[in-house]
Amino acid sequence: MTVGHRSALKLDTTSLGNAVRRLREGLIRCESEPTDEQIRENIYKVIDDLEIPAKREDIKVDHTHSGLTISVSYAVPVDFYVYKTDLNFTPSSAAVDIMK
Repeated sequence: MTVGHRSALKLDTTSLGNAVRRLREGLIRCESEPTDEQIRENIYKVIDDLEIPAKREDIKVDHTHSGLTISVSYAVPVDFYVYKTDLNFTPSSAAVDIMK
Protein backbone atom coordinates (compact mmCIF):
# COMPACT_ATOMS: atom_id res chain seq x y z
CA MET A 1 0.00 0.00 0.00
CA THR A 2 1.43 3.36 -0.97
CA VAL A 3 1.17 6.70 0.80
CA GLY A 4 -1.49 7.71 -1.73
CA HIS A 5 -3.60 4.68 -0.86
CA ARG A 6 -3.29 5.40 2.86
CA SER A 7 -4.28 9.01 2.27
CA ALA A 8 -7.30 7.94 0.21
CA LEU A 9 -8.41 5.51 2.92
CA LYS A 10 -8.02 8.18 5.58
CA LEU A 11 -9.95 10.67 3.44
CA ASP A 12 -12.78 8.18 2.88
CA THR A 13 -13.16 7.37 6.57
CA THR A 14 -12.92 11.04 7.50
CA SER A 15 -15.50 11.95 4.86
CA LEU A 16 -17.83 9.23 6.09
CA GLY A 17 -17.39 10.32 9.69
CA ASN A 18 -18.15 13.92 8.75
CA ALA A 19 -21.19 12.86 6.73
CA VAL A 20 -22.50 10.77 9.63
CA ARG A 21 -22.00 13.74 11.98
CA ARG A 22 -23.81 16.17 9.63
CA LEU A 23 -26.68 13.74 9.15
CA ARG A 24 -26.98 13.11 12.88
CA GLU A 25 -27.03 16.84 13.64
CA GLY A 26 -29.68 17.38 10.96
CA LEU A 27 -31.80 14.58 12.38
CA ILE A 28 -31.70 16.10 15.85
CA ARG A 29 -33.07 19.38 14.50
CA CYS A 30 -35.99 17.67 12.72
CA GLU A 31 -39.44 18.06 14.21
CA SER A 32 -40.50 14.50 13.36
CA GLU A 33 -38.19 11.67 14.27
CA PRO A 34 -37.06 9.57 11.28
CA THR A 35 -37.14 5.80 11.46
CA ASP A 36 -33.97 3.76 11.81
CA GLU A 37 -34.47 2.55 8.24
CA GLN A 38 -34.62 6.15 6.93
CA ILE A 39 -31.40 6.93 8.80
CA ARG A 40 -29.71 3.82 7.36
CA GLU A 41 -30.85 4.75 3.84
CA ASN A 42 -29.43 8.28 4.15
CA ILE A 43 -26.11 6.96 5.48
CA TYR A 44 -25.98 4.33 2.75
CA LYS A 45 -26.37 7.03 0.05
CA VAL A 46 -23.24 8.74 1.42
CA ILE A 47 -21.39 5.41 1.61
CA ASP A 48 -22.34 4.66 -1.99
CA ASP A 49 -21.25 8.13 -3.16
CA LEU A 50 -17.87 7.69 -1.45
CA GLU A 51 -17.52 4.14 -2.89
CA ILE A 52 -16.90 2.68 0.56
CA PRO A 53 -17.19 -1.14 0.63
CA ALA A 54 -19.92 -1.30 3.26
CA LYS A 55 -23.41 -2.80 3.09
CA ARG A 56 -26.66 -1.54 4.56
CA GLU A 57 -26.41 -4.29 7.18
CA ASP A 58 -23.11 -2.77 8.40
CA ILE A 59 -24.87 0.43 9.49
CA LYS A 60 -25.90 0.38 13.15
CA VAL A 61 -28.37 2.89 14.57
CA ASP A 62 -28.73 2.80 18.35
CA HIS A 63 -31.04 4.86 20.49
CA THR A 64 -29.64 5.31 23.98
CA HIS A 65 -31.11 6.94 27.07
CA SER A 66 -29.27 10.14 26.14
CA GLY A 67 -29.51 10.30 22.35
CA LEU A 68 -28.54 8.59 19.11
CA THR A 69 -25.44 6.68 18.01
CA ILE A 70 -24.69 5.82 14.38
CA SER A 71 -21.78 3.54 13.44
CA VAL A 72 -20.58 1.69 10.35
CA SER A 73 -18.17 -1.24 10.36
CA TYR A 74 -16.44 -2.32 7.16
CA ALA A 75 -13.19 -3.76 5.87
CA VAL A 76 -11.04 -2.72 2.93
CA PRO A 77 -8.95 -5.49 1.36
CA VAL A 78 -5.34 -4.45 0.82
CA ASP A 79 -2.85 -6.38 -1.28
CA PHE A 80 0.71 -5.94 -0.06
CA TYR A 81 3.36 -7.47 -2.24
CA VAL A 82 4.13 -10.05 0.43
CA TYR A 83 0.63 -10.78 1.74
CA LYS A 84 -3.02 -9.73 1.62
CA THR A 85 -4.96 -8.37 4.57
CA ASP A 86 -8.09 -6.42 5.45
CA LEU A 87 -8.01 -3.01 7.08
CA ASN A 88 -10.99 -2.64 9.42
CA PHE A 89 -12.75 0.68 9.97
CA THR A 90 -15.53 1.63 12.39
CA PRO A 91 -16.43 5.32 12.10
CA SER A 92 -19.15 6.40 14.49
CA SER A 93 -20.88 9.46 15.80
CA ALA A 94 -23.06 10.03 18.85
CA ALA A 95 -25.47 12.79 19.68
CA VAL A 96 -26.81 13.81 23.06
CA ASP A 97 -30.40 14.95 23.19
CA ILE A 98 -30.40 17.88 25.61
CA MET A 99 -34.20 17.81 25.77
CA LYS A 100 -34.22 14.45 27.57
